[in-house]
Amino acid sequence: MKSLFASKTFWGATVSLLPAVVPSAFDIAQGGANAQNVSTIAAALAGYGFTLFGRTQANQAVYTPNWMPGPNRPTEPATGAGF
Repeated sequence: MKSLFASKTFWGATVSLLPAVVPSAFDIAQGGANAQNVSTIAAALAGYGFTLFGRTQANQAVYTPNWMPGPNRPTEPATGAGF
Protein backbone atom coordinates (compact mmCIF):
# COMPACT_ATOMS: atom_id res chain seq x y z
CA MET A 1 0.00 0.00 0.00
CA LYS A 2 1.36 3.44 -0.85
CA SER A 3 0.71 6.86 0.56
CA LEU A 4 -1.99 8.91 -1.14
CA PHE A 5 0.67 11.61 -1.59
CA ALA A 6 2.72 9.18 -3.69
CA SER A 7 -0.20 8.75 -6.09
CA LYS A 8 -0.06 10.38 -9.52
CA THR A 9 -3.86 10.41 -9.47
CA PHE A 10 -3.86 12.51 -6.30
CA TRP A 11 -1.44 15.08 -7.72
CA GLY A 12 -3.17 15.16 -11.10
CA ALA A 13 -6.52 15.78 -9.45
CA THR A 14 -5.01 18.44 -7.18
CA VAL A 15 -3.37 20.29 -10.08
CA SER A 16 -6.66 20.12 -12.01
CA LEU A 17 -8.63 21.40 -9.03
CA LEU A 18 -6.61 24.56 -8.49
CA PRO A 19 -7.42 26.44 -11.71
CA ALA A 20 -11.09 25.56 -11.29
CA VAL A 21 -11.34 26.77 -7.70
CA VAL A 22 -8.88 29.64 -7.28
CA PRO A 23 -10.57 32.22 -9.59
CA SER A 24 -14.00 31.59 -8.08
CA ALA A 25 -12.60 31.65 -4.54
CA PHE A 26 -10.85 34.93 -5.31
CA ASP A 27 -14.12 36.42 -6.62
CA ILE A 28 -15.95 35.26 -3.49
CA ALA A 29 -13.23 36.74 -1.26
CA GLN A 30 -13.68 40.07 -3.08
CA GLY A 31 -17.40 40.04 -2.22
CA GLY A 32 -18.60 38.46 -5.44
CA ALA A 33 -20.33 35.39 -4.02
CA ASN A 34 -22.89 34.31 -6.59
CA ALA A 35 -24.45 31.07 -7.72
CA GLN A 36 -21.95 30.60 -10.55
CA ASN A 37 -18.89 30.93 -8.31
CA VAL A 38 -20.33 28.69 -5.62
CA SER A 39 -21.49 26.02 -8.10
CA THR A 40 -18.09 26.07 -9.85
CA ILE A 41 -16.32 25.38 -6.57
CA ALA A 42 -18.88 22.75 -5.52
CA ALA A 43 -18.61 20.89 -8.84
CA ALA A 44 -14.80 20.98 -8.78
CA LEU A 45 -14.68 19.70 -5.21
CA ALA A 46 -17.18 16.94 -5.99
CA GLY A 47 -15.09 15.77 -8.94
CA TYR A 48 -11.97 15.91 -6.80
CA GLY A 49 -13.65 13.90 -4.06
CA PHE A 50 -14.89 11.23 -6.48
CA THR A 51 -11.44 11.00 -8.05
CA LEU A 52 -9.73 10.49 -4.70
CA PHE A 53 -12.40 8.06 -3.54
CA GLY A 54 -11.99 6.03 -6.71
CA ARG A 55 -8.23 6.00 -6.28
CA THR A 56 -8.39 4.80 -2.69
CA GLN A 57 -10.88 2.05 -3.59
CA ALA A 58 -9.04 0.83 -6.71
CA ASN A 59 -7.82 -2.74 -6.54
CA GLN A 60 -7.37 -3.65 -10.19
CA ALA A 61 -4.96 -2.45 -12.84
CA VAL A 62 -6.29 -0.22 -15.59
CA TYR A 63 -5.77 -1.07 -19.26
CA THR A 64 -6.39 0.76 -22.50
CA PRO A 65 -7.73 -0.39 -25.88
CA ASN A 66 -5.10 -1.59 -28.35
CA TRP A 67 -5.25 1.63 -30.37
CA MET A 68 -4.38 3.83 -27.37
CA PRO A 69 -1.00 4.23 -25.68
CA GLY A 70 -0.62 2.52 -22.33
CA PRO A 71 -0.88 -1.01 -21.05
CA ASN A 72 -3.18 -3.24 -23.07
CA ARG A 73 -5.33 -6.01 -21.70
CA PRO A 74 -3.18 -9.16 -21.98
CA THR A 75 -6.01 -11.42 -23.17
CA GLU A 76 -7.51 -8.93 -25.63
CA PRO A 77 -7.33 -10.03 -29.30
CA ALA A 78 -5.22 -7.78 -31.53
CA THR A 79 -7.98 -7.39 -34.13
CA GLY A 80 -10.65 -4.72 -34.37
CA ALA A 81 -10.72 -1.32 -32.71
CA GLY A 82 -9.73 -2.73 -29.35
CA PHE A 83 -13.00 -2.07 -27.56
